[in-house]
Amino acid sequence: MKKKIVIIPDGENNFALNVITCLSKRVDLDVYILSSLKYPAIRFSRYCKFFFYKKNETDCLACIKEIASKNRSAVLIPVTEKGIQFIIQNKNTLEKLELIISIPDEDSFQIASDKALFAEFNWKNKIPHPKTVLLEREKATNLEDTFFPVLIKPTQGSGGEGIRLYNTKAELLQEIDSYSNSAKRYVIQQYIYGYDIDCSVLCRHGEILAYTIQRGVIKKSRFLPASSVQFLFNQDLLDVVKGLMYKLNWTGIAHIDLLFDEKEKQIKVIEINPRYWASLLGSLSVGVNFPYFNLLSSQNRFFKIPQYDYKYYMSVTAYFRSFFQRKDDSLSEFVVNSFYYIKRDPLPSVISKFNFICNRLKKRIIKIPYLYSSNNLHK
Repeated sequence: MKKKIVIIPDGENNFALNVITCLSKRVDLDVYILSSLKYPAIRFSRYCKFFFYKKNETDCLACIKEIASKNRSAVLIPVTEKGIQFIIQNKNTLEKLELIISIPDEDSFQIASDKALFAEFNWKNKIPHPKTVLLEREKATNLEDTFFPVLIKPTQGSGGEGIRLYNTKAELLQEIDSYSNSAKRYVIQQYIYGYDIDCSVLCRHGEILAYTIQRGVIKKSRFLPASSVQFLFNQDLLDVVKGLMYKLNWTGIAHIDLLFDEKEKQIKVIEINPRYWASLLGSLSVGVNFPYFNLLSSQNRFFKIPQYDYKYYMSVTAYFRSFFQRKDDSLSEFVVNSFYYIKRDPLPSVISKFNFICNRLKKRIIKIPYLYSSNNLHK
């Protein structure tokens, strides 16, 4: 049986490990990895058929051309925003290679990737969204006291990076010059009292083909992704997400952060992550293999919207931390954790954790060899 070739062009990102784990469920696929790191964790995965080191984008394009010349109708699946941007910029060239691609168009992608553009889009299309304005001293000065508390967010970024909470206008104005002098752009977003609830989707021309809905259960920080989630169903949320993706005419995968506004009793869209996400294996564990369904969609192959189980899922790190700290049987409801997948392909996770520890130690001015530093391994 001839296997279908899947190319991941941005294997340096750890989310690629989750994607290749999902794709490993299919024996009819071979996964080729391209990476800007010579020794990323995914290189050591038993599911990685071939690995290519790319020095730059020109090198990446040359590698893809080489693979495509030997494997007709290979499927290109980017993992990150940077990977999607690379494909958008080179889409004409890649399509001439008969590669199969399923990503959003450039306009939709730019809107989703910029919080200021996204806020404006939601306002114009009457999508429920927290009040948001571009951070400027004049605008901040003119804000009513009732607008506070607020969050300051960089217009581009993810994972809660760079987000700050200000309870009063005086607090914000005291530090606003530090933002004004930054090369980054920021938005001021009204803080909403409520709970986080997210939706992962696969779409084609604005139509949802697959989805899962999850609510964070355990969070290390209010602005970081939850390490433990409960998968559930919420019709009000699904209706909001359907309207949003239809208006964007979205194609490909995305993870939408939403929030239930306890004051207004309404689901509101916070932002879109136009890439794969940290809890991808959670979706897999409850029955939705997003990378594989994305592959089917890119080939115009029909499938019914998959149903999913309403279960709890947590990362293996959160599981063991909770196990040693717990004082009751609250862990019993977490029927699935990521160790189920890690034990089948342990080496990448071990290397990734070692790399994380080394980076933490380096930040404390402790010199320790870095496992896949090109300076150490290839002088």
